[in-house]
Amino acid sequence: MALPEAPASVKIVSLPMTSANASAAKSDLGVGMNDEPLVLQPTADRPLLLGLLVDVSGSMIKSLIASPDGSQQTRIDSVRESLNGLVERAIVYCTAPSSADILPKLGIFAYGFGFGNPWSFLSGWSGPPVVDLLDLPGRRSSTLGVGELAGDWSAVQEYDRTLMRHMGGVTPMFKALTLARDRIAQERAARAWTDQPVLFVLSDGMPTDAEPAEILRLVDEIKASGVLVMTCLLAEEGLADRRRMYAEAEPHWPPAARLMFHCASPLGEDMPIADQLSQEFGWAVVPDARAFAIIDSSKSLAAFLASTLSRLKPTAGPAPNGQPEPKAGPGPSAEPATGGHQTPAVVIYGDVRNLQTGSHATHQEHAGLDVEGLGRLIRFLTSGVPQTELEPAQALEVLRHTKAIEGEIQQPEPDRHKIRAWLKKLGSILGKATQDSIAVAMNAAVQKTISGL
Repeated sequence: MALPEAPASVKIVSLPMTSANASAAKSDLGVGMNDEPLVLQPTADRPLLLGLLVDVSGSMIKSLIASPDGSQQTRIDSVRESLNGLVERAIVYCTAPSSADILPKLGIFAYGFGFGNPWSFLSGWSGPPVVDLLDLPGRRSSTLGVGELAGDWSAVQEYDRTLMRHMGGVTPMFKALTLARDRIAQERAARAWTDQPVLFVLSDGMPTDAEPAEILRLVDEIKASGVLVMTCLLAEEGLADRRRMYAEAEPHWPPAARLMFHCASPLGEDMPIADQLSQEFGWAVVPDARAFAIIDSSKSLAAFLASTLSRLKPTAGPAPNGQPEPKAGPGPSAEPATGGHQTPAVVIYGDVRNLQTGSHATHQEHAGLDVEGLGRLIRFLTSGVPQTELEPAQALEVLRHTKAIEGEIQQPEPDRHKIRAWLKKLGSILGKATQDSIAVAMNAAVQKTISGL
């Protein structure tokens, strides 16, 4: 099952993000064949479609990976934690700037491949080797929006726990890719999405149901339909430089690493994924790099998975009063660029740009409130949510109360009693997360603010 270094049959389709190159890409993509530019920015009418293919074979259950606290955890547990962070980050990115409503700008489907270990077969289980991880009872569709994920995440986790005893089989990657190809085609036929869905493939070994050349031909077909394919190999420490994107396969890489590298789509220099990985997480992204990473730690996995949402990140825009909007910070960080503890980076969601203007100075005199301090608290809470270990439903409640405070301090006469009530609700939620250092810090800031009101 040796992988050819440069398969002649593989045509790599590059999907540049620049409008100048969009026309040239249309014929290769098979989408947007008229003169209209490609639609790449997700909206409520045309959300981003994200597909996840997760290896749950035996090595994923048994092999270990470095966790953020320096200990070791199984690779599948690391994946679970990273997916939890992905959902929380999606909630933050899709929350409306002026309210706590979640905008339907993202749809996610997910398959696990590698079900069917000897014990499950002995117990009478006859399920397929590839299982839909979001196929909840009572749902018409297992492609879930952010709001559905926030509300049903506990049910998703419980469903996946019931599947745990059937994980640990072989690695049917070809079957998983086939299902993903067909699923993307079905989703596109059913409704409008952005012109470039993202397919994230995570594994730690070679496929067992196809030769590498067959995998490459299938992935080539998927990319030719306009899909950005991101691949991730979980590997032993020291196989590759941590936090780096590669433009060429290294000679010492094992066949699994070379296969996953050749499956990945090329990244343009101005792609949001490359920008987020380099600017927010401190990754080295060389020219002509591919959307591929070799991962040996949970922090790196969380960062690479988070980059699938890069097109959803809030961007600076003109303010309603005609003044320029302050540029948002680098965003909630899944992986500090340097060692040691770091204060969560700040993202400004909503209209808090005028906290230091004369109009808000009047509010401060009027209500006796430290509006500027409340604004800093709002930004700290909003940016900290994706770094906590809160359940998505709890994270959503934190965002809703934070948004309510943000809206109130912009009123001509802010109501101190309402603000105090919302702060107490925040403290009630955050105070329960006593083992979560970020939530504890957030709660301390809330309690300090309450005592100052």
